[in-house]
Amino acid sequence: MPGTLRHLFAVFCLCSSAASASGHGIGLLSDSLYVVGHIAEAPDSLLSETTLQVELGEFKLSPGDSLAVSTARGTHISGWARGPLGRLQFEFPLPKYADSCGFWLGCDTLGLTVVLASDTSRLFWSAEQSGCFPLTSSQAFDGILEDALRLPFESSRLNLVVNWLEDKCASTEQIGRLAAAFDDEARRLKVIQSATCASPANISQLEPLFVSQHYRTAFTEWVPSID
Repeated sequence: MPGTLRHLFAVFCLCSSAASASGHGIGLLSDSLYVVGHIAEAPDSLLSETTLQVELGEFKLSPGDSLAVSTARGTHISGWARGPLGRLQFEFPLPKYADSCGFWLGCDTLGLTVVLASDTSRLFWSAEQSGCFPLTSSQAFDGILEDALRLPFESSRLNLVVNWLEDKCASTEQIGRLAAAFDDEARRLKVIQSATCASPANISQLEPLFVSQHYRTAFTEWVPSID
């Protein structure tokens, strides 16, 4: 482990210990988790051109930021990085059965290291591809799908989903799950056409969502327009 990472990892371990002590000392509610974390600064000039964004619940963090806060159980830590070396994206659930945890994230020329509680994960840079980036997190997606399914009328559901999709980047699977929340095939087509897909080449995989020849044809004729 490089010297810089070794030093930051030691800081992370100290933060984790502090988190554990604080979690037990302040009498947290059973539905909360005390989190202490740090986002490392880029170690060289090349990585200084790399953008790293991290989200934990309502908090948005950048390199150099630290965090010590109580958050709801079930919260995920997610984010993305993009720069001259490529791009990557990550999402990890926080521990479910703990009072506290620590985390540390840092980029280097190979990718991103994520230390969360007692686990360490390594993500590597990927080349730029067609399609939008970064992908909407699974936690955000699951939230809007649940909200949509609570609405009894498909017209209201459609307005919610289409408005939500305006500034989102979605996977083919996410788009398909949103479209499948509608029985009416015209609305299914509207949802798919309103989405911005992270992998446009895969959008044709959603053709089985249409049973009627009319809407299946409308879908297959529309697909080439997004390439």
